[in-house]
Amino acid sequence: MEEWPYLLMLFGSTLCFAGQFVAMKYYQRSATQGLFQTFFFSFLTGALIFLIFGVISLSQGFVWNTTSFLYATLVGVLSFSTQIVGLLAMRFGNISIYTLFTMLGGMALPFFFGVFYYHEQPSLYRIIGSVLMVMSLFLPVFDHLSKSKEGSNKKREFWFFFLCFIQFGLNGAVSIFSSLHSRLPKSISSLAFTSFSNLIIFVLSAVGMLFIAIAGKKEKQNTQCSLGFFPFLMTLLWAGFNGSGNALSMEAVKHLDASLNYPVISGGVIVLTCFLGKILFKEKNGIFTYIGVGLTLIATILFLF
Repeated sequence: MEEWPYLLMLFGSTLCFAGQFVAMKYYQRSATQGLFQTFFFSFLTGALIFLIFGVISLSQGFVWNTTSFLYATLVGVLSFSTQIVGLLAMRFGNISIYTLFTMLGGMALPFFFGVFYYHEQPSLYRIIGSVLMVMSLFLPVFDHLSKSKEGSNKKREFWFFFLCFIQFGLNGAVSIFSSLHSRLPKSISSLAFTSFSNLIIFVLSAVGMLFIAIAGKKEKQNTQCSLGFFPFLMTLLWAGFNGSGNALSMEAVKHLDASLNYPVISGGVIVLTCFLGKILFKEKNGIFTYIGVGLTLIATILFLF
């Protein structure tokens, strides 16, 4: 079977996910800070993706599948968690390092899952690539340790890396369960699955906002959320990038090994966001971070063989 169309889907997914991180960073910098506003971001993006992808999937002839809905619920809960953790983490650190942890979580766990659960046989190149990617995960820590010796905010550094490691596990779990669903004999379409999972995100966000509003009313705190044009535009862009990236990735994994699919996306997004963070947000990364990104690029190329 010709694999090039599905490889193009992988690269398209990579571009979408890189754009997603940029949009989230812009939103975090421009919108009002607070947990209520963080939930509001998930509420709005969940609603947009659910409606857009739901309409498209219905037009293609939707067929109900209970098992698919259960998988979508689980992925929705995990994806909701990644959004909340992501917005919190970006308050404390650089987009490039956050992306490194996030995408390597989406690579490492599915890679080993594909090897041990699906009994996929990775080539020597992919084994070497996986080792290089795991090594690149820890290199940015050395840059931040050197900064902490210079008197930077150690508490801020701790929370940033704590959230990054949580994101590592969460994004890996999203990739694994998405892969499991894609290989079900009678799974629903990628568009329908994406729509259902975002319905769960929408519901969880609404519940979270309700509890915060009730608590804020008791404590006489203002929990109103008003978005200007630019934060709202970034929300729309994030929804478009995220939904398209997930749909392309889930379609590609039906035809490609999980041990290829997620490493290629992860490596590509890490490299892209490193340069975008420097160009768009003037972020300053240390030498170890750039070495880690370089190793990730080499590893991504190795995974193509």
